[in-house]
Amino acid sequence: PAAYFSDILFPLQFTNATQILTFGDNVELNALGALPLNSQLTGGITQSLIVFKGVSAMFQITGDAALGNLLVNAMPMATGTLAPRSITPTSKGLAFMSPEGMRIIDFSSTVSDPIGSAGTGVTIPFTYCTTPSRVAAAANGNVLRVSVQNNFNISPQYSEYWYDFPRGIWTGPHTFPANWIGLYNNTFIMAPLVVPAAL
Repeated sequence: PAAYFSDILFPLQFTNATQILTFGDNVELNALGALPLNSQLTGGITQSLIVFKGVSAMFQITGDAALGNLLVNAMPMATGTLAPRSITPTSKGLAFMSPEGMRIIDFSSTVSDPIGSAGTGVTIPFTYCTTPSRVAAAANGNVLRVSVQNNFNISPQYSEYWYDFPRGIWTGPHTFPANWIGLYNNTFIMAPLVVPAAL
């Protein structure tokens, strides 16, 4: 239920018992995601780390241990994720699958509503996900791809959905879902579910 950090410039060394950040309870941390922030103070980019605690809490870590200004702030949205492989950087911020659908934390730390809520897009496959830990997601400059097993169907099946950022629309279900999705130049590399040992 805590985050430990190594000695400065020695990533394999942990010297002091004070090199730990706690988050107020004993709920385990299940995922981390990096989020660059637009800094009003410096006029540049400040790095932060989003800590996910189950489906109901997120925290943001900012600062630097070397400067003694590490801060832990609770995110003002009571949501999180059980799908650590859905956390992916996008051109709009850090995307993740919450129990309500895909969301984005933008570069000012604002958590979006589910993308496609109230019938404006796709949320049902994400809210009825059979096994959240097996969701695979990745984004390039314009497209977010998410593979998920949709339990809402009579026979649960894996499907892939694409979100087009410039147009603001979902497409899918596409019939070539992935077990893993990675980026390569301006495209994706996928490990398909139905073809073992292949990319």
